[in-house]
Amino acid sequence: MHLQVPVKISVLWEAEKARLSRIKNDPIKLAEYKEKERLRYLKKKEKGLRKSIKEMTPREQRITRKKWRKYSTDYRQKQSLNRNTSNFVRQNTSSSTSDTAKDPGAIRPKIENKQLKKMNDVMSKLNSQRQKYKRIKKQFKKAIKSVEKIPKTSIEDISEDVTKKKELVTKALFGEAGHGKGAPDGVGAICKRTADQVIARGGDITDFKDFAAVVRERCPSIQVNVIEECEIDQMNALINKNSFKLVVFKGTLSVHQVTGSAYFPNQLKIKSLSCFCDSDGCDH
Repeated sequence: MHLQVPVKISVLWEAEKARLSRIKNDPIKLAEYKEKERLRYLKKKEKGLRKSIKEMTPREQRITRKKWRKYSTDYRQKQSLNRNTSNFVRQNTSSSTSDTAKDPGAIRPKIENKQLKKMNDVMSKLNSQRQKYKRIKKQFKKAIKSVEKIPKTSIEDISEDVTKKKELVTKALFGEAGHGKGAPDGVGAICKRTADQVIARGGDITDFKDFAAVVRERCPSIQVNVIEECEIDQMNALINKNSFKLVVFKGTLSVHQVTGSAYFPNQLKIKSLSCFCDSDGCDH
């Protein structure tokens, strides 16, 4: 009876070692085994069976560190024994026998491996620089093309009649196709980009008042005036009250710009083209 117990334990241990060896040689089984061990560790930690070193009492910490030192000592002794055994076998084995026993891939000099690694690194860097150069070259060509082919030059190339070139360019630049490129549209784009940056960095813009506060803070050169809803209701009521006095304006589609002056608040100047000319000498 006393002899069967150690034999049985050794047999079980050998079977367990063989099972672990099979698992290590199979990547899928190894991943499943690691996941099971991780879940088992988490369950034990939830039940309080496993503690980190910080959660232990001073006595438990001393015992645990003592175990760690013992494991480290055993591991170092085992590694030293393996190295000594390998050195002894290599020194007492003939060169012909060792060459035939070794794998051809294992006898490759380390210098070749280092050179191959350096060559691969250089090739990867060259490929990345090549891709970067292609991207910059494409952007540069696109920029040159956009500069060379502005709307005015494109229309001049299309137009065959020299006498109608000026009229055609004027219609293209100041017509419906030329809208969305003025100063107000640029200001609107800046405000939108500013709000997008605030949201992207974790800020909150819940309503228009928050939006106005953000634009005032980050774009001090832009003047933002908030019109309350009550003011809009008052203006609508005033318009409805005096609607009988309003005269129908003809030619709304031909209006491209409406300007005014602080010195003459009751006067509006309507222009057929958008421009920044002086209001006194403007022919538009």
